Amino acid sequence: MSRNNNRKIQRPNIPANNIKIPKPTMTTVFAENDLGNRKDKNNFQQEYNKHFRFRTFANWLDATKTGDFTNYCKNAEEFSSDIYFVVQKIIPWLYENAYSIFINGSAKTTPLRNSHSIKGEEVIKKVRNVAKCITGETYDDPELDWWQIGGQRGIRIVGVYAYLEPAFYPVFIDRYHLIYPSDKHNNNVVDYKNNSYTPKE
Repeated sequence: MSRNNNRKIQRPNIPANNIKIPKPTMTTVFAENDLGNRKDKNNFQQEYNKHFRFRTFANWLDATKTGDFTNYCKNAEEFSSDIYFVVQKIIPWLYENAYSIFINGSAKTTPLRNSHSIKGEEVIKKVRNVAKCITGETYDDPELDWWQIGGQRGIRIVGVYAYLEPAFYPVFIDRYHLIYPSDKHNNNVVDYKNNSYTPKE
């Protein structure tokens, strides 16, 4: 378990000609009369995609056990497979589909169809507890929204979306679908509670 109580999100300076990004929700859909004609809508999407960033800043690949949550791996092979999938699949997909996920509310039409904002007092409490165990921070900031990013396989990236940048900051990996547990996903994972592998010494 790693703590870094002094680590904060350092937001970059936003270019003066940057578009203003409205704070989105899962149900946000920009209609034609909101964005004007189709050309304006396409320009908005192009500008958004140009400015969107996946920004790493914390020990987000670290592992922890807290309460009923764990994201330790079984072994080095599982860790390598997961990281390969995150780097080669999830992150590129996120860049390609950020507008659909964060702005247009149409994540289900993308390879990251299980991406959505994290809601509910108890779930947010759980997420912040895991975040504090891994990074030393709870990210209680009105300009940050908790999200999970995922699609194929059960692995999810949990992080915060800074809508003013716009950028997604990964905070930790939910390897076994434990933030939103379900019989469909968790019954297929054998003995994950006994896993203890992490490459960090």
